[in-house]
Order: sequence, then structure tokens, then C-alpha cells
Amino acid sequence: MHNDACFLDMNNNRADGPASFQSFGVGYISACPDPDGAGPKYATLSDTNGDGRNDLCFQSGYQETGAAGDEEFHARMNNNSSNGRQDVVWCSDANADGCSDEDVADDITISWFCAAY
Repeated sequence: MHNDACFLDMNNNRADGPASFQSFGVGYISACPDPDGAGPKYATLSDTNGDGRNDLCFQSGYQETGAAGDEEFHARMNNNSSNGRQDVVWCSDANADGCSDEDVADDITISWFCAAY
């Protein structure tokens, strides 16, 4: 599942800045794309709780590649283990340590289930 997000300033213009996607529950973050290819911006994907699944995607800024999706932050969620709920928090993250200590945040919930064939 692809998740896109953006910050809006007081005039409803898209704003840049460091941000993170942080995943809890079943599922994991499978992609955390570099925001500008080989430029000065960067992205890191990590497993912060040691369970073998990536749960934190930090991006130093929004996408600026000259393609669709510019001025947005992107991450891809996946699940190949079990049914259940994955909560993903997205936040402004100046210290690149996840969303628990941030004031500017939002979240989504993904309900994963496998149907029997």
C-alpha cells in the first residue's frame, strides 16, 4: 500500500521539511524512497524495535524529482505475515527519531486480511 503525505503552511502551500512514517502492528515499511534521487536530500529505513521488520522511514524533505508526486512524502507499506491492523503515523520529525515526541502528526490505519480461496 502506497502512502503519500504533505505539509501545508498557513496559506495552504505545500511546505518542505524533515518527516517520518512510523509503523506499528502487523505489516512493515517496505520502501522509503530518496526524495531527490542523488541530491542533498536523503531517506533512511530502519527497524527500531529489533523485530526484523522496518518500522521507521525518515525523509529529510519532500520529493523533488521533476515527476508526479513532487512536494509530497512517500512510503510503501506491506504485510506478508498475518491478518490484523497496521497503524502508520506520519509526522514532522526534525530529530529523525520517530513520531512519539512530535506535535505535528497524523495517522492512518490499514486492516490486512487474507481471503481463503
